[in-house]
Amino acid sequence: MKKSVLTADKEAEKSSASKDELVLTPGGYRPKSKAHEIKPGESLRTTKEGHLQKIGPSGEVLEDYGVPEESPADPTVSTH
Repeated sequence: MKKSVLTADKEAEKSSASKDELVLTPGGYRPKSKAHEIKPGESLRTTKEGHLQKIGPSGEVLEDYGVPEESPADPTVSTH
């Protein structure tokens, strides 16, 4: 348990230095500007053009996030 507290403290320090607040996601701490809430009934899809889209319960596109940036330094980000 202490490890996650220390990690959170380190991430908080980085946050103030980078001027972008960090939020906890299922994949760990991420810049708030890169995190988007997906509510129950909503989903994500990738189009054949590579756009990431949030889809509503009826199949409507709620948001189009464009083509995600590649992040080779972050192993939790998949570009496939």
